[in-house]
Amino acid sequence: MKASGSTVDFLVHNAGWVGPIAPLESVKVDDVRKTFDINFFAPLALTQALVPEMTKPGCRILQVSSGAALSAYPSWTAYCTSKAALQMLWKSCNVELGKLGILTGSVRPGIVATPMQGEIRGVDDGDFPMAEMFRNFHLSMEGTSKAAYDEHKIGVAESGAAPPKDALDTPENAAFFMQWLLLSTGADEFAAEEWDIREMDYMHRWAADVAAPGEDEAGPGTEGVANVAAAQAARGGGGE
Repeated sequence: MKASGSTVDFLVHNAGWVGPIAPLESVKVDDVRKTFDINFFAPLALTQALVPEMTKPGCRILQVSSGAALSAYPSWTAYCTSKAALQMLWKSCNVELGKLGILTGSVRPGIVATPMQGEIRGVDDGDFPMAEMFRNFHLSMEGTSKAAYDEHKIGVAESGAAPPKDALDTPENAAFFMQWLLLSTGADEFAAEEWDIREMDYMHRWAADVAAPGEDEAGPGTEGVANVAAAQAARGGGGE
């Protein structure tokens, strides 16, 4: 969130929890409610609270979505359903808040090396059949030499790149993509589609804009948003 005076210009909904990872027949309903509280009701309540402060034309809300909003995965009932609800909130915000001049976007940042991934890797294989795949993602990143990882990390941060195949992406890369969405996309496209960091059709655009963000299409109060986006992504939350 970026505020200038008493006006909120940007709001990023990045906080998230993967929720209870367990078979549907054994998951506790109270734990599912907690997941919805974090992944859906908190963004809804925060949006409602801050809309009165988003009075400048072109104010932007960015929601962090996931592929889990579109596809069901075993033992991820709470996460998949809560992210699906968040995706519909994105569409509802555009229908209702768009007439107020508030634009709402949604982004899928990919599989990012955040604390949430540690939770996923720690689940027993019997409770989550895909756990080994996520462990391999982590090993792919850990198996890279420190020099090679630093080179990848710095290169990504400076120029932007698609997430590495079959490995975790860095929080910095996700943050730069979110920065580009907030600052450099046009008003007519920001809310029109759900953005995917792996989409090659606009890779060249954000790779270039990360290095030198443009000012002609940016929304209000752009100073400081890069730091906000970086901090949001580094703290973990959204992702697939």
